[in-house]
Amino acid sequence: RSGITRFIFNLGKTIGFLRYALTKGSWEELLSLKPDIVISAGSLVSAVNYLLSSQNGAKSICLMKPGAGSLAKFDLAIIPQHDRRSLAFFCQSRRPASKKNEVVTEGALNLIGPDYLKEKSKRLEQSGLLKGKLLKPCIGLLIGGSAKGFSIKPEIIEALCREIKKSALGLNASILISTSRRTPFEIEARIKTEFAGYPNCNLLVIANENNNPDVAGGIFGLSDIIISSPDSISMISEAVSAKKYVVVFKNDFLSPKHKLFLKLYQEKKYIYLKEISELSKSISDIWQNKPKVNFTDDNSKVAEALSKIL
Repeated sequence: RSGITRFIFNLGKTIGFLRYALTKGSWEELLSLKPDIVISAGSLVSAVNYLLSSQNGAKSICLMKPGAGSLAKFDLAIIPQHDRRSLAFFCQSRRPASKKNEVVTEGALNLIGPDYLKEKSKRLEQSGLLKGKLLKPCIGLLIGGSAKGFSIKPEIIEALCREIKKSALGLNASILISTSRRTPFEIEARIKTEFAGYPNCNLLVIANENNNPDVAGGIFGLSDIIISSPDSISMISEAVSAKKYVVVFKNDFLSPKHKLFLKLYQEKKYIYLKEISELSKSISDIWQNKPKVNFTDDNSKVAEALSKIL
């Protein structure tokens, strides 16, 4: 986390440089490892990946844009489209991979698949959190929280609640709701006021009060239509991977990276990006017309790239 030591070991060519950036315990533990593969996630630890894999003759795989310099240092770089911080990326969001060892994913990698959804749905059903019999359609509502330059205002949540209730009333739908640990207290309070005891709300989980690990996956599995706030790239990527209809409500003050991610997903028709005032109509149109569900093939691209180096 120190700028000086990070600069030193990013320039390093041998594992000895890590001695100046790590605690004694971390340094000794790394030296004891004899890995065949080293995987790092995030730019800050990519230099550790490079030095450790070089020391052991191991394959090196980095997730997201590395901070240790050239991609050529790694056997495989798996980089989300929105994380490619280059001038070409900001000018053209579909720029193809430029190196043989680079795989560009459209969203964030995740574990979502048929078996995962089945397991999480079953666990959520057995948790005692669900109330009553689920109706069709089932609307999942996932609320994030504050991020860089982004926050969800109480008035936005009030409008959102009105639209979700309008949809539930018009379609006789069930509602499954979960906040995140980043959701501000005042937003949590407003959601509880609106939906606690609401007849069509079969699930209301406030993550800061009950951070059950099966809730998000269970909502993905049980819902027919998922409504998501726009702040979490991971959450939206997971919802799309669940192969459900995904509607993301618009909000200002998102980072350029978030805006590019949402633009790409909207263009590929993975998500419906809507104003909050349009949510009820959008949900109704989707359920009545049942258009084709589009989703990414990121996992297959990564699997193919891994098979070439392992």
